[in-house]
Amino acid sequence: MGWYDLRERVKREGSTLNVLRDYEQVTRPRFKVDVPLALGRAKPPFGAWPDTSSKDVAGVEVVFPSHHGDPLTIPDTIVPEIWLSAQQNAILASRMLTERNTRWFETPTSYPTRDVMAMMIFT
Repeated sequence: MGWYDLRERVKREGSTLNVLRDYEQVTRPRFKVDVPLALGRAKPPFGAWPDTSSKDVAGVEVVFPSHHGDPLTIPDTIVPEIWLSAQQNAILASRMLTERNTRWFETPTSYPTRDVMAMMIFT
């Protein structure tokens, strides 16, 4: 199920428990793997394999799925459930970053219309 499928279910069914579970699933973070495509990057890493980092083979990021600039309108009655879902997904993203040995990450601003830089959080 993708973002647009979820939007259609919200229109059809409203904010049922099943739709809220699907919301958490659709907004769950995932690993994005970028394999080296450029000629210089497509070469195998130099050195012994035990000394090779996974970053030498592929770029791996933790990303949240996009809502394609088409956000849901969340009724006040389900804000606590949506907040809990967002919290669970943030915890999952933090664990995924830990698996990658990521010591810092950038967070978006709480003021999307202001021209400010993202903060760096050290874990």
